[in-house]
Amino acid sequence: QNVNILLEKINVLLRNLVIKETAHKDAQFKALQFQINPHFIYNTIDVYVNKLALAGNYEIADSIADFGRMLRYNIGRKEIFTTLRMELDYIKSYIGIQKLRFEERLKLNINVPKELLGFKIIKFILQPVVENSILHNMNENGMKLEINIDVRMSDEKLIISISDNGHGIEPSKLKELNNQFITSRYKQFSDPGNT
Repeated sequence: QNVNILLEKINVLLRNLVIKETAHKDAQFKALQFQINPHFIYNTIDVYVNKLALAGNYEIADSIADFGRMLRYNIGRKEIFTTLRMELDYIKSYIGIQKLRFEERLKLNINVPKELLGFKIIKFILQPVVENSILHNMNENGMKLEINIDVRMSDEKLIISISDNGHGIEPSKLKELNNQFITSRYKQFSDPGNT
């Protein structure tokens, strides 16, 4: 009876070991898949870009190349921080995609001293602001939107200013938003198109 109990325990341990080893191998295989898939995506995008360029569709080829660069930035390194140079390159690619839709109605100006390009900033911090600038200003009336990104140092702090020539925000709503930023208490506006 003791031998049977011992054999049953050994069988349970062996089953658990096989389950753990299988799970480990599955995790390794999935990790390998995740490493391969982005490269497949990048290579596929490159094929489309080259094919479009050969056919003379340079505008679409450039836009897809911009999309590929954005994907590399998104899927690539998982760090929270990046350099100002890389973040601005990401914004340039984003604008390149938007220009496919808005063409010459959209212009981006970047004014940054070269010595600040290596400065570390939080990844993806600029794109939502630039996206909102386009979202809330570009409409069908033919407006030409000019977005300006100015970067400077002040009191050992990096100051990034994003402005545009759009219609702006109501002073009361601006005051409420600034108060929310200061107090860290946020609420949803009744009109989601203006948040």
